[in-house]
Amino acid sequence: MQGLHVAHLLSSDRWTGAAEPVCNLITGLSARGHRVRLGLIRGKSLEEHVRGLAIETIPQLHLNRGFTPIRDLADIRTLRRLVREEGVQIVHCHLSHDHWIAGLARLAGRWPAAIVRTQHRVHEVCRGPLWSWLTDAVVFLSQSQRDRCRLPSSRTHLIRGAVDTERHHPGVSGEAVRTALAIPSEAPVIGMVAHFKAGRGWQTAIPALIDVLSAHPTAHIILAGGHSRLVKWIRAEMGEAGHIGRTHIISDQRFAWPEVLAALDLSLWLAPGSEGSGRALLEVMATGRPVIAGDVGIAPEVVTDGVDGRIVPLGVSPHHLVEVIAQMLGDRDGLRAMGARTRETVESQFSLSRQIDEVERLYLSLVAQRQAG
Repeated sequence: MQGLHVAHLLSSDRWTGAAEPVCNLITGLSARGHRVRLGLIRGKSLEEHVRGLAIETIPQLHLNRGFTPIRDLADIRTLRRLVREEGVQIVHCHLSHDHWIAGLARLAGRWPAAIVRTQHRVHEVCRGPLWSWLTDAVVFLSQSQRDRCRLPSSRTHLIRGAVDTERHHPGVSGEAVRTALAIPSEAPVIGMVAHFKAGRGWQTAIPALIDVLSAHPTAHIILAGGHSRLVKWIRAEMGEAGHIGRTHIISDQRFAWPEVLAALDLSLWLAPGSEGSGRALLEVMATGRPVIAGDVGIAPEVVTDGVDGRIVPLGVSPHHLVEVIAQMLGDRDGLRAMGARTRETVESQFSLSRQIDEVERLYLSLVAQRQAG
């Protein structure tokens, strides 16, 4: 198979959100012999991170968000040159700014490349001319996302998110994290991995976890996410309840992330953030840890209730959540068996190799269609 020439556009400057999944995809496609380059915001931390991954970038692109018409015009011209003179066959956009730059470049005429957009953000609406006739294919990360769009089904594609199963796996040890946090190796540990902000379920989880710690005097909790003012509230609640010594908040990068997940016995994921693949959920499952997930977004498409985790209603009460946690902690053998099944789920449905296969097939079909047309 002849290698394809692909340009990915990601108007981001940090290693958050879509950055890691996009880079994993680019690395995987490049390993199969395709030339895949990445356009991103220049001069920021993400560019330095990407350079360390040996990903080829497009230095002529700026992709600065905001009102920068001169640079936007330069980006449109650069993108047209890449397509018309350097033979880029696929322009794959990941955020709205990228999408508009590619759409306007195509609108200028003589544009043989196909435009693909991955819809990473959960709540973004897919409508208007940019989506309806300036885009060849829209990739959704979950069926719930795809069901909400109003585009023709022939142009929408479900390609679920993926997790690096070689980095996140049951063989990773969490003992170093437990030792550093003074958590006994036999203590049950419940975790919650989410940004510390409203809408992620913290107002439900914290009262529930206080009750769990009260009922299980050997249990510990690990809470991990980006630092915010919500951390102060969590510390105050746990301190007032007398559980601050068994509450471990990780809002920095002092531990390797797979080892943090491996230190857990059970994880909570009550509501999605803006990124639609549920990556935090998938990473925990890839590590072989069962989850309690809210019935929202991608979670019910990933977790089978009672098989590889538990699904609780959206807006579950703290009392109900305590009951579910208690049931799972009360059956440690069942908890381990459920964790083994979470790994099987990820390997069969959410591996990076599977995602690369599906994206590659989409690219090839789009190139064939445009050549035939």
